[in-house]
Amino acid sequence: MSEINYQALREVAEAAKGDTTWQNLQAFHAAATPEVVLALLDGNERLCRDLIARNGEIEGASGVGRRTGGTGGGFASSVMHC
Repeated sequence: MSEINYQALREVAEAAKGDTTWQNLQAFHAAATPEVVLALLDGNERLCRDLIARNGEIEGASGVGRRTGGTGGGFASSVMHC
């Protein structure tokens, strides 16, 4: 699959959202193929895993995020829901 043209995808999505004519919806459906959606989801998943890994490295090196008592949470638990 070739690279995703994010700008073109954004433009057809915004056009379809703002003015739901048959032509705009057809343009969106032509651009948002299953392959494109899967590639976007894969990219999002990859970025999320990278963010979690980097956050773990930062917390491990600095001790940030280590708490005694309380409910914990913080940044690490918020990115777990990526």
